[in-house]
Amino acid sequence: MKTLSKESFNKIQYVIQNQNYANIYARLVLELPTVDSTLFSKILLRGDGAEWVVEDNKEYHPFSVATAEEKELIAISLEERKESVLRKLGGMPFAKDLLTIPSENQIFFSKDNMGNVSVTLTQWGFKLPRSKDDIDIISALIAKPRVLVQSQVNVIVCYSDGLPASNESFDLQLFGSMVPFKTNEDGRFNLGRLINGKSFAISDHKGNEKSFTVDPSIELYEVEFPIYTSYNIMVSNQEDTPCANFTLVVDGNPMTTDEKGLIKSDEFVLTPKMVVVAVHEETSHKETYTLARDPEENHFKFVYSEKFYSTLDVQVRYPDGEGLPKFRVKVGNDEYEADEYGHLHLEGFEADTTIRVADAFDCANYVDVELQRGDNATELIIKRPEVKMVRIHLQDKEGNPLRDLPLKLQRKKTEDLEGTTDADGNVFFPAELFADGQKIKLSCSYKGRYKLKRI
Repeated sequence: MKTLSKESFNKIQYVIQNQNYANIYARLVLELPTVDSTLFSKILLRGDGAEWVVEDNKEYHPFSVATAEEKELIAISLEERKESVLRKLGGMPFAKDLLTIPSENQIFFSKDNMGNVSVTLTQWGFKLPRSKDDIDIISALIAKPRVLVQSQVNVIVCYSDGLPASNESFDLQLFGSMVPFKTNEDGRFNLGRLINGKSFAISDHKGNEKSFTVDPSIELYEVEFPIYTSYNIMVSNQEDTPCANFTLVVDGNPMTTDEKGLIKSDEFVLTPKMVVVAVHEETSHKETYTLARDPEENHFKFVYSEKFYSTLDVQVRYPDGEGLPKFRVKVGNDEYEADEYGHLHLEGFEADTTIRVADAFDCANYVDVELQRGDNATELIIKRPEVKMVRIHLQDKEGNPLRDLPLKLQRKKTEDLEGTTDADGNVFFPAELFADGQKIKLSCSYKGRYKLKRI
């Protein structure tokens, strides 16, 4: 036990009336945490006076020997303890009177190995007999400017997306206490003057915390807390049908849609002007989406122009319906040959497009086909070529046509030609079978006799 002060009640006067100070001290020890109760030294009543003692091994010094810097630290400690004591003893009617002392000489301090100052008061709850009631030694000391050990601390709180935390509530953790505060429109707040070299922390209500050490060279402490968001991308084709099990490369990572055509991201930290880039590698179709804070605003859509395919059957024929075997047909930019019936079956054409089917030898003869999904059919009608014919007419002496009369044309160095007259006495042969100036012998049988005539 170490005595810090002794005084006769003739020289000091009770501030708290009708109370036993020893009992008050016992109550302080019981109701206050140690960090606050040690502000009050133990009082021992000695007849017409009292003695104020401490029961620890700290080395105590009177306020009068403190340096200017130590006096500022003492004032800071007194301010913290006063605020805490009055908050915890708010229901005690004489709580404020506990912090009344006769003079600064009743203030003692000690320092630990880290330079932290703790303060103990003697003669608490007493004043000088002739002093005025409004004299408050401790409040006057706290009010003095502190320019040696404290610095103004201003903070600005922003989020990871670069926006300020405007008019939002946070907590200041200082000296083991947590004090709520609210930022202004710009996300700023002045924490007041804090001790240089001391640590403080700013925390949000989501478990995030940023710690700092008070540095007189720092004008503004910047606090950044993460903002988390997520997104989903609905992939559908041009008919608004969801594309399940569809793969996009999103920000360089392959991601596959679920059965509903959705790609869903996990939560991630949002950064300023953050975008998501989705690419379909096969078509090189790319979409860029700007992210918002609210995941409900991050519902995006990726429209895939899906290709549908069809088949095409082509029938090549003359106007009378006769098919043209082995006929060359141009379909689009490619040529194909019809089968022995003049038919073509083609596959792999993109649906919902128009393709041209044309005579490979006469591209002016064509038909445009609007390809539907599935099977398609069309006809390419080829005009029969005009053939020049040689007509041979047979009649009797009266000029009547000789019907159904067989005849033979004999030609040199070429095969003979045979034919039968029609109802008009005519028989026709392609002109291309004859050469200019060629001599031909015609023979026919009429009433059982053959007649020969050179033509």
